[in-house]
Amino acid sequence: MKVIHDLHNFWEENDVDFLAQFGIKRIPNDNEPIKIEEGYIYEEIIKYFSNKQFNPLREYIQFEYSKEEILGSEYCVIRNYHYCGYPEHLNDITCEWQDNCTSCHYNAVQIDDYRVSKVAKHKLWGFFAWVFEVLFASVDLYQEVFEPLGIGCRPLRTKGGKIIDGVVQLVIPVIDEDMVFLNYNYRECPECGKRKYVGAPINPFYPLHKHPLPHIYLSKERFGDGWFSDREIYISTELALKLIKMKELKYEWLIPCKPNYEAYLASIDGWEPQQSKWLDPGKELSIFV
Repeated sequence: MKVIHDLHNFWEENDVDFLAQFGIKRIPNDNEPIKIEEGYIYEEIIKYFSNKQFNPLREYIQFEYSKEEILGSEYCVIRNYHYCGYPEHLNDITCEWQDNCTSCHYNAVQIDDYRVSKVAKHKLWGFFAWVFEVLFASVDLYQEVFEPLGIGCRPLRTKGGKIIDGVVQLVIPVIDEDMVFLNYNYRECPECGKRKYVGAPINPFYPLHKHPLPHIYLSKERFGDGWFSDREIYISTELALKLIKMKELKYEWLIPCKPNYEAYLASIDGWEPQQSKWLDPGKELSIFV
């Protein structure tokens, strides 16, 4: 597992000159991020921007996992749509939700099918636009892989309500078991008091439930901020590998899960929780969410 620091800024001319000495090429006034591992160059970049009066540096933490770490896990979490991408020619996603908190959308339950203007005529696997916890698949893929496992589906419709042939939404069950969290940021809704977890994970891997549901399931807990309220998607490594072999999923879209999570993190020599930060001279480093 590698810790990757994802550094964002609008690079000024003096920034470009500074980065060039380390072989990092950037264009003035461009905002192409820098992805860099721990080490001397990373420390020098942080020191440089910490000493600047203006132009703060936004830093996100990412983790990259080896194929062996994924193969050695029983379950994985599927990364959100930023990794899985956007299916082609799909927009105007709408559906009706039943909700008992108008402030945070915590207990939202889908009561209507999704409706879209059009959909690509090829196999679809992944998230549609901003829908984090909803997966769609082609009918062929569903019948070959998901239906034999007892995973249900519901139709995808046009804006006018007509069923779109060739693609379905997977009906993914929700586990009724708490997830183990360590050093994860959260906010409580002032209206309903429910807790949602925010920001990026600051520990490697994900905790695995003691009694995971078969094949694929959603976490009980919700993630997001404000109106956004989404669960994590857990998938068995066995099912994930089948989809990878079919070129419907990629290794880099997966986060391995660990049973006995607290004991596992404690066993990593010298490990300290990572934080995404905003480097701003004169201020404390704060988690950037």
